Amino acid sequence: MRPTPSSTATLRPTATPTLKAIANGVIARQHLQALSGTIGARVADTPNEAQAAQYIQAAFGKIGYQTQSQSFSVTARVNRVKTTFNSTNVIAVKTGLSNSVIIVGAHYDSTGDGKGADDNASGVAVMLETAEKVKNIQTPYTIRFVAFGSEEVDLN
Repeated sequence: MRPTPSSTATLRPTATPTLKAIANGVIARQHLQALSGTIGARVADTPNEAQAAQYIQAAFGKIGYQTQSQSFSVTARVNRVKTTFNSTNVIAVKTGLSNSVIIVGAHYDSTGDGKGADDNASGVAVMLETAEKVKNIQTPYTIRFVAFGSEEVDLN
């Protein structure tokens, strides 16, 4: 019988390890340091943004994933001037038991107001650690990991 909202019954987790149990943050911290500390600010359509994309692609490759690069352009007004920004999404796929897909994504570009640790190198770092931790676990769904470029341009 299902507990009702007023019930005092406690739901217990299953024996399947949760991601929290298998990911401890050490790997994420290393990626965070590389992206925000070593590369620094990753403003759209700059050499640092391109370097971050290359870093992410190499990180996925080191884990054992094949990657795809999806190049694109975004046009936005900057100081009333129409400007085009070129960027790349980096995609890695972990095949699951079904054709259903879960997308896990984070943007890797940042503003120029700092080194972008919290916006969004931390999200990419956690995504990369997650990708590593689930690499050899059979998953019921296919997982598509996507590192998005140029999100900060008009928050696309």
